Amino acid sequence: MRACVSCGASAADEARFCSQCAAPLDKATNASPRQERRQVTVFFSDLSGFTAMNERLDPEDVRDVVNKIWDRAGDIVGRYDGRINKLLGDAVMAVFGDPVAHEDDPSRAVRAALELHAAVEGLNQDFEPRIGAPIGIHTGVSTGVVLTSETILDGKQTGPLGDAINLASRLQTLAKTGQVLVGPETRRAIEGRFDLEDLGRHDLKGKGEPVAVARVHSIVSRSVTPARRQGRFVGRDTELSLLRDELERARKGTPAFVAVSGEAGSGKTRLLEEFRSRLASDATWLEGRAYPFAQGIPYYAVTDLISNSLGIDEADSSETLRIKLEQGIAAIVENSSEILPPLLQLYDIEGSEGSSIDREAYRGRLLQSVRAILQTLADRGTLIVCLQDLHWADPSTVDLLRQLAGQLSASTLMLFNYRPEFSFHEGGIREIKLEELSDRDTRELVASLLDSPEVPNELVEFLEDRTGGNPFFVEEIVNSLIENRGLVRNGDGWVPAQQFDTTSVPTTIRGVIAARIDRLEAERRRIIQEASVIGREFLFTILSQVSGGEATLEEGLMELESADLIRKRNVDPDLEYLFKHALTQEVAYQGLLRRKRQELHGRVAQAMERLLGDRHREYAESIAYHFTS
Repeated sequence: MRACVSCGASAADEARFCSQCAAPLDKATNASPRQERRQVTVFFSDLSGFTAMNERLDPEDVRDVVNKIWDRAGDIVGRYDGRINKLLGDAVMAVFGDPVAHEDDPSRAVRAALELHAAVEGLNQDFEPRIGAPIGIHTGVSTGVVLTSETILDGKQTGPLGDAINLASRLQTLAKTGQVLVGPETRRAIEGRFDLEDLGRHDLKGKGEPVAVARVHSIVSRSVTPARRQGRFVGRDTELSLLRDELERARKGTPAFVAVSGEAGSGKTRLLEEFRSRLASDATWLEGRAYPFAQGIPYYAVTDLISNSLGIDEADSSETLRIKLEQGIAAIVENSSEILPPLLQLYDIEGSEGSSIDREAYRGRLLQSVRAILQTLADRGTLIVCLQDLHWADPSTVDLLRQLAGQLSASTLMLFNYRPEFSFHEGGIREIKLEELSDRDTRELVASLLDSPEVPNELVEFLEDRTGGNPFFVEEIVNSLIENRGLVRNGDGWVPAQQFDTTSVPTTIRGVIAARIDRLEAERRRIIQEASVIGREFLFTILSQVSGGEATLEEGLMELESADLIRKRNVDPDLEYLFKHALTQEVAYQGLLRRKRQELHGRVAQAMERLLGDRHREYAESIAYHFTS
């Protein structure tokens, strides 16, 4: 037995929540304070019919019902790497992105909310006969920067603080039974992946201006790129030509295998989309995608490919799944009875072989089934198999694809894309590495986004500096500037507004960069945050004084350079580094508490005065900035 730190009640060792006050039981009682600024997505869910349930049931029965629901909530939220932050009787608050950020935290939160709603609906089969009425649930979801504070001191538990928390709560209050409502930042991050209904602007308690609200109905597709204003496809003509060459090889009967690699936002998916849009109608295109939330699910990308091909939806029942698989596979191959069993097991459909077959044997049978399907389709004409975002794929998927790659049929072109930290070594593979856009291409992209041949030089220079030629970053910043009136119409063109915010980082970009930073070891995160205080460019000598321990610092900087987060700018006369993207420096800096920033700025100023000697006049303005920040 153990004691709940919130109310002192006894609890079983295996219990996850206190049976008396519903507080989470997995919090350490001696946790040290941990505070930082970070972007999170929060959802508040509240049960409808709770009052009626209290009137009809004994309090202990009410507790059992609520605990069953919140236990299910804990399972669902945990599966998406979120955590239950608060349980308040008939309400729950869950946080995604703390203590570790994921670039898809908004999608994870919304998926979890939809699953929780479905779970409550399923539990009603047991609850309704006892209560006399169904239990409902309504949810609000919001994304934003908060101050994290997850400590338990003197029996008091604190949680994150910030407007995103308040907005999620207000949206939950606004939501009707069965509804999942999202705020503007969450909507911006998930658009294109979910079926959204615009509910217009609403006056919410505590908000100075009406807030744009949308309702989430369902997941649209697991292979849809988030909708946003996209510019012209620029700077990738050579890469597009290489893809055409490989396709021609496949058409002539030689299987081809191409991998497109590049950092997040470099345009890997866009390149493949543009390639697909130019295909002749006689080619068959199959596409699957790996997702960060599914890294622990075996063969998920393969499942996604089959689902997209056969029109299988995540909301389909087991019976509907079985019918779609049976009919879909029968339409492709003649001996479907031999091919179908491993696929039924892949979807965990009742009645499949399940755990009766060992893992190695199952992998072999699944490989045979997938290969037979691809072989049949390739025999009918040119086949293109596209697997996106393999850096998120689970090991079983990668292993299966390696084996498939060595057994490609004639007339088959297999396409992968992934980030540089992942590699797919296989004989005969042709790799296309996407580099940053040139300044000229960046200008052309901006002009197309603004639908204007003339764009302000000030804006282009600002974007080149901030994004380093990353097309996704360019598009997101331009979209954000337009939405937040940082750019205003001037005749047929656009000009920066007088209050041109040069430090704001769009939610989507912050999510990508924060996730990269959080994947670093703690010591490397500390170094990158300390360097961010110095600025986009920083001298090794200054950072060593601020950070301490040159040997450890040198090793850390080498790893950050290998991760392509920083680059050497100069070696002589002084070793100087540069953040690859100004945005990386800004996200790292904005994660620090103000008092920590002030402390580090002071140490930087003192180090500059001490180390620069006669050159301190050259840096007088910078030293003054650090002393006053």
